[in-house]
Amino acid sequence: MLTAVRLVLHLQPAIEVLEQTINAISWFLGPPQSLPFHEACKFGSIELLDWMWSASCTRAGDRTPGWFLSNSLRSDPHYHKWQFSRSLKVAADRGDLPMMKWLFAHFSGCEAPSSVADEAQKKGYLLVLLFLWRHKTEDQGTNAHAVMQTSCSVRYGPRDVFWTVATIEKACENGQLAQCLDEGMQFSEPDAEIAIKHALRVGNLALAERLVPAGQSIFDYAAGCTRIEVIEMMVEIEYLQRDIRLAASMIPTVARSGRLDLVECIVQLACSGSEENENWVATWINAMEMGCRHGHLAVLQWLAGHPSGREALERARNDDDINCLLPAAAKGGYVEVMEFLYSQGLAIQYCRAMKAAIKKGRASSAKWLLDHHSFDESELRKLWVKAMYTSVGKGYLELLELFNELDASTPYAQSGVKRRRAGQTKSWWHYVKKSDVHRRQRGPSQHPRVVSSQPRA
Repeated sequence: MLTAVRLVLHLQPAIEVLEQTINAISWFLGPPQSLPFHEACKFGSIELLDWMWSASCTRAGDRTPGWFLSNSLRSDPHYHKWQFSRSLKVAADRGDLPMMKWLFAHFSGCEAPSSVADEAQKKGYLLVLLFLWRHKTEDQGTNAHAVMQTSCSVRYGPRDVFWTVATIEKACENGQLAQCLDEGMQFSEPDAEIAIKHALRVGNLALAERLVPAGQSIFDYAAGCTRIEVIEMMVEIEYLQRDIRLAASMIPTVARSGRLDLVECIVQLACSGSEENENWVATWINAMEMGCRHGHLAVLQWLAGHPSGREALERARNDDDINCLLPAAAKGGYVEVMEFLYSQGLAIQYCRAMKAAIKKGRASSAKWLLDHHSFDESELRKLWVKAMYTSVGKGYLELLELFNELDASTPYAQSGVKRRRAGQTKSWWHYVKKSDVHRRQRGPSQHPRVVSSQPRA
């Protein structure tokens, strides 16, 4: 019944004693009789479900005149079963365990497909999944059919998965995995390992500690962890001294953070075993790329100046492994990093760097590249067209202005920043429009369509 109705009638003692009066008023004010039960479940109100359930007749002969869904909820077995599946899916999608228990307590003789758990799997609702699994259809036994007549269940196929890696990871984040542990639930060793590693990745050390088997440390699962606080703890307890390879693998991670003090500490640990690690050159270059990508100039300078860094760079030059450095800096718009790479002879792959700068709208990077490299004419024309389309499509005004000043037919380095001549009549709109016509003739391309006309005077 509506609480509001009871409160109002409380002021009228003579009417309040008549239960049928309360029922009549509540039903008059209540939801429409054509409201599907599963739609009502979306409100998350058990009181509303009780209300609709009590207003639904149990026999066909008791139905009210007219066509109403409330007439069929409990009296039509087919509609009854269909509504159970739909309502159970809504409750599972919401992670509403009390509502699911309510549905199993009130419906009877219904079987839902395992697909009702799909959304719950994606959201990491372990308690919901466990509840559904405990109510799976039992095919064994002579009384299985009789049980189905009085209870409800969920049918799982032989290939249906209880939960996935993503489910466990989500459960670490939404608190349901911790709640399962509070209730005494035991996880298999593979599931526990997945949960520990993800808990470390999201910085939930307390949860990771609860899952670690006796005699082991959470840091035994820390390989690949990118949380700086976890790495700091591993340094403090001298865990990394036991595993030089693990220490070396963490150099790119700490370089990405910009923590020069931590970089120095990890490198000091890792370099003692660098000659034994065949991947240490790639690891070092990867760390330098992280410094370029995130604009950590101090970290980059230290890595490049370290004896191991100089040796790694010498080896990397021979294999062209330093191709990633300049594009990474250009993509982020870190001109000071690009200047450092240029001064150290590490600036290569100018065309690739220009494409990265154009893609992200980094006008400062593009200008630096034009000032420091002589692009050939055909290469420059392609970059010019790419810059125009990207600038117009994504609203990169500074990049648009930079390339609008550039004469697409003349290499930038040979002519400098060539301003548009006063007698020149063709604007960049002409080239974009012409290129768009050419694109339509050839068919669709990856560039956004630009339809424009000559700006009015």
